[in-house]
Amino acid sequence: MCLAGACGSRQLSKDGGGRDAAATGGAGAGSDAAADAVPRAADTASDEVAADARTTAPADAAPEDAPTVDAVASCEGDACPRRAKAVAVNGNGPWQACALFTDGTVECWVNGLTAGGPAGAPVLVDGLTGATAIAVGGSRGCAILAGGAVSCWTDMAGQGLTGAAVVPELTGVTALSLGDLHSCALLDGGQPVCWGYNGQGELGNGAISNEATTTPGPVEGLTNVTSIAVGEYHTCASDSNGVARCWGQNDQGQLGFGPQDGFDSGYPHPLVVPGLAGVASVSARGGGTCALRVAGDVFCWGTPTTTPVHVAGIGAPRALAVSTGWFGSCAVLADGHLACWGGGSHGTLGDGMTTTSSNDAALIVPGLANVVDVSASMRACAVAADGGVSCWGPRTYYSTGITDDDLVPVPVAGL
Repeated sequence: MCLAGACGSRQLSKDGGGRDAAATGGAGAGSDAAADAVPRAADTASDEVAADARTTAPADAAPEDAPTVDAVASCEGDACPRRAKAVAVNGNGPWQACALFTDGTVECWVNGLTAGGPAGAPVLVDGLTGATAIAVGGSRGCAILAGGAVSCWTDMAGQGLTGAAVVPELTGVTALSLGDLHSCALLDGGQPVCWGYNGQGELGNGAISNEATTTPGPVEGLTNVTSIAVGEYHTCASDSNGVARCWGQNDQGQLGFGPQDGFDSGYPHPLVVPGLAGVASVSARGGGTCALRVAGDVFCWGTPTTTPVHVAGIGAPRALAVSTGWFGSCAVLADGHLACWGGGSHGTLGDGMTTTSSNDAALIVPGLANVVDVSASMRACAVAADGGVSCWGPRTYYSTGITDDDLVPVPVAGL
């Protein structure tokens, strides 16, 4: 079962309900290619509108008893109704999404239109139970199971889902981030491992090679890692000391240490992101990276910035989870609101407009409350405490030539 092939970057945590570690969009979706060779299971598997018409994140601090993501989503077991609690979206067309349910099952669907056709209804992933976190990308999805095993499935276009199959090469997994061409996981004890394409040094093993590796290998010099996130051709991680490090391609400043480099200039050794302390988790997508700090504020870097920049409007109330997207990124706030920032083309900020947020300040997404999870890429999806899932942004893969966008969150029927 291909684990990295055509997978959008999404940080998974067994105790975090499948949320992104820090704003991504969070993640990088490159083209699906055979070079992403990875572990396999045995025999299986634009109207312009004034920016001041938007709502910015409230400046007042959240009360101490404000619901947290974990508190709102903590209902589990037979006594609780089955409902969605986490969502994951990919970054490459045809776009797909999956929802993790409180009973450990997963349903997937086409996240928008493909070639002008209708979006598919959510389909149950056969043979998958006990999932604690999920990731999707291209035509594939994976879940961390209770106990640290990883199970993957293919063909998520809303039809013909293959049954999930355990990937024997991965055990003791506590977190997982999947990219189109490379992927990484955290093992018990905070040991990061990566595999797949390494043409820009994105595996962090000290080498650069166009030959993909199918075996997860350690990242050079990293221990006690608390989060890891893969972008298109770069990777970032945070450790228990609150330090963020990045490696791989830096053509868009996505490593966070200064000027951009050429497309083919990679950094195969983890490098400390300067000027950033107290990092709780990281998130990546494409050529962008964000860090969520323990204080609840967020810093991002990569096109147009090459060093960490504070995201205005986040910190009071604090952010609990962040997902970096291709055009815009989003954060779940402690008061249950969802705030997004960045490029607003095709409705990616969910505020009914198609313009970029002013000064990249975070803006409250209207119509959403009690949000417990978010995943951003080309499109974005969010889960509410009642299990409802809503998505927004471009509805078509660009190669179709069709432009039909959801400028505000639209509920996913059947969830």
